[in-house]
Amino acid sequence: MPDNFIRINLKENVIYTDDNGLPIKSAVYALSQFPGMTGTCHWHNEIEIILIQDGCMGYYVEGNTYRLKKGSGIIVNTDRLHYAMPLKTSECIFDVLLFHPSLLTSNRTIHNKYVDPLLRDSQNDAILLDNTSMWYTKAREQAEDVITVCRRRENGYEMRLQSMLSNLWLLLYENTVAIYGSRTNMSVSVASMKTMIEYIYGHYAEKISLDDIAAAGIMSRTKCCNLFRENMNQTPMEFITSYRIHKSIELLADNSLSVSEIAQECGFYGASYFAETFRKITGFSPRDYRKSIKN
Repeated sequence: MPDNFIRINLKENVIYTDDNGLPIKSAVYALSQFPGMTGTCHWHNEIEIILIQDGCMGYYVEGNTYRLKKGSGIIVNTDRLHYAMPLKTSECIFDVLLFHPSLLTSNRTIHNKYVDPLLRDSQNDAILLDNTSMWYTKAREQAEDVITVCRRRENGYEMRLQSMLSNLWLLLYENTVAIYGSRTNMSVSVASMKTMIEYIYGHYAEKISLDDIAAAGIMSRTKCCNLFRENMNQTPMEFITSYRIHKSIELLADNSLSVSEIAQECGFYGASYFAETFRKITGFSPRDYRKSIKN
């Protein structure tokens, strides 16, 4: 499973892979690594770049879903709600690069003029890197080069990474807010979704009703259901179940808890129902999944 920890306020604490303390992470994932081939909905302080090696998948960002295929990619801005999802049932292999904005510059003037306006721009929650524009292609190629340098870690790579990321950011800036300006408004529906998901992530171990979720978003049950279907392709109750399974997978890696105890910790009031639901989503029983981790 991907080695990021999702806090109960859905903010992800990214574990960096650089041994020298750079706030950057590079990894390769398969969509099948995620339960139900769907990532956990989350956000983080880092800028995220996804490049598709093979296959295709959908990528949800702040109310919009992007179709990603081989040779394309996407840049997700900081603090944006996002997650990966399957298109049909096909596998997808993809590179992930996450880096903290502090890598771009430590100079306050440069940050205020070039970095912050794009970070806050609601017109660029995500930038799809396809073949419809030459600068999209150039940005994707630059991102590929950054990933290569990050993984090789040859002498001087730290300074090279900082320079390359700054060049990539300048390319993004010149083709977005430098032309169209920066807007900082968040849609009401996305803000409501974040509030309701935060409620679920904070209370998943308890008994949660549709009324509870709707109340957290200060809306009717009908509007709550419609928002979840539009943004998550699930009902609110299906979303809760999926998240409980995600959390149970984390606990199955720890042998100190029995399957029955994990079921209760994750809000399943019955080991049999937990096992049935777990198998439906992952294709394994909880015990078989735990054995596969050991092996």
